[in-house]
Amino acid sequence: MTITDRLRSLGPLRIALLSAVVVLVVLRPFAVSPPTAATLPALIHTVIVPALVPIVVAVQGFDLVMTAVFRVDADSHERQRLTRCLRIGGAGLVLVLLAWVPYFLGQAA
Repeated sequence: MTITDRLRSLGPLRIALLSAVVVLVVLRPFAVSPPTAATLPALIHTVIVPALVPIVVAVQGFDLVMTAVFRVDADSHERQRLTRCLRIGGAGLVLVLLAWVPYFLGQAA
C-alpha cells in the first residue's frame, strides 16, 4: 500500500483535520505573548491561531473516540484501517499538545 493509498484511506475530513494540526504546529513559533493586533499577521499569529488550538484539540479527541467506537464492530480489514487512523490521529494530537501546552502554561502564569 503506497502513501497515497494510506492517505486516501484516512478520508477527506481526517486529512483536513490533520492538515490543521500540521499548520498549528508549524505556526507555533510565531505565537508570542502578549497577544497583539497591530497588524494582520500579528493578529493571526497571536490571537487567531491560539484560539483555534483548543477547537482542533477537541475535534481531534472526538474523532479518536468515535474511531475507537466504530472499530469495535468493524471487520478485520476495516479494523486495520481504523487502527491506522487511531495511530495517526493520536500522533497528531500528541504533536499539537507538545507544541502548544507550554504556550498556554506561559499565558496562565
